[in-house]
Amino acid sequence: MKIAFFSDTHGTLSEIIADYDFSDVELCVFCGDCYESDFEQLKALNIPKIGIDGNHPSYEKSGTKRDVFKEYGIINISWKEFEFQKRKFFGVPWKMSYIMLESIMAGAKTYFSNNNWVTEEYEKLSENLKRLHLAKPDILISHFPALGIMDSTDFSHRWLRFLRELLDSENTPKLLIHGHLHEQKEVNLKKTKIIQVFPVRIIEI
Repeated sequence: MKIAFFSDTHGTLSEIIADYDFSDVELCVFCGDCYESDFEQLKALNIPKIGIDGNHPSYEKSGTKRDVFKEYGIINISWKEFEFQKRKFFGVPWKMSYIMLESIMAGAKTYFSNNNWVTEEYEKLSENLKRLHLAKPDILISHFPALGIMDSTDFSHRWLRFLRELLDSENTPKLLIHGHLHEQKEVNLKKTKIIQVFPVRIIEI
């Protein structure tokens, strides 16, 4: 099957959509930082659509906070499983607290270090990570890159250590798709192919 992956389009899909052939695409996957104007461009494409949250909300251009995914019939798979044609997908959304938690756990001192917020966020993340490992997805969708793999030292485009730990475990997915860095790259790590999408990539699986 062919899957169209989108990431970091930031409302520009109308300018580039003519460069791509979606006629044989069976599933659309949004890897974060895609806006409602981008979804509008694909409205006529009558196929399943799934996605995760990026660091820029989908409603950003309108300024009105609302569930844009739901409005456009997109299933939000943030920390959830989704099965399609016998392939299991799982989504890891962007959230600043994940970066801060990993920094605190590595010994960094921050304003939040001794705050109840840390405990609450850590408990939420721990539960989500258990869900991720139990899911054993074939295809992992993330906005973040994994530590040490096509990542960045820039704090605003930071990697996640827990993604790298998953890739080094026996539960590693066959495919990791992520965005965030505005580059198109790919690499293999052991049993996993890692593809960095920007802005659109159509892949046959």
